[in-house]
Amino acid sequence: MDLVGRTWRAGFPGFSVALVGFVLSACSLWQPRADLADGTTGTIVFQTQTPTPGDFARRNLDAPAAVIWGELSIPRSASGRVPAVVLVHGSSGVGNNMPGWRSELNGMGVATFIVDSFGGRGIKETATDQSRLATSAMIVDAYRALALLATHPAIDRNRIAVMGFSKGGAVALYSSLTRFQRDWGPPRCRRRLDARRAVSRACGATQTGGRRCEGARVRRRAPWLRRADPARVALPPGGAERETVRRP
Repeated sequence: MDLVGRTWRAGFPGFSVALVGFVLSACSLWQPRADLADGTTGTIVFQTQTPTPGDFARRNLDAPAAVIWGELSIPRSASGRVPAVVLVHGSSGVGNNMPGWRSELNGMGVATFIVDSFGGRGIKETATDQSRLATSAMIVDAYRALALLATHPAIDRNRIAVMGFSKGGAVALYSSLTRFQRDWGPPRCRRRLDARRAVSRACGATQTGGRRCEGARVRRRAPWLRRADPARVALPPGGAERETVRRP
């Protein structure tokens, strides 16, 4: 075995160096990113935490760490900084609907970051057992994604939205709560989260206390998304222009 190894390295030195370089490069792609200042796109690996509902409520910052990833796409026609949307999946994981939303939003000049909260945690789905991953942990994932996007040179950090589907809808909704932003959000998020859209809210969830929403409003669609392009995203009937207002 050792002899074969020595012979292989001696006979193909250039290939050996190239292979080692490729392996090191591949490994570096899966190192968690602290920021996106270099303007990278595609698969982004980042660190987050997995707090239980109790950890989340008590702001236990020592909750278990986790590494997850997302797919960042910048519109090809982008000139200058563009708005962005963090897309949060439901209980079945990243679904077939995500590419459609990415294409639609990119076509409107809006960047998208599809966050996969399951893959890095070894979870396939939570539809049959929601205790596999609490909504609170996915809220933290959304905040960490928001913090990363705010460092990207092509993204307008003042125009970042969270948009969720089913279980992800609850994430989008609860990420707007001032208390949660203060406890778990990055500094800029604590001041202002531009918009949230819950395409489909999770049922059966209640929240005691801390109901005040940032800016006292949860929009069904961000005003800057309406202004982005005359084209309309395919939404449920009446959903394109309707907004839900919740006041404390």
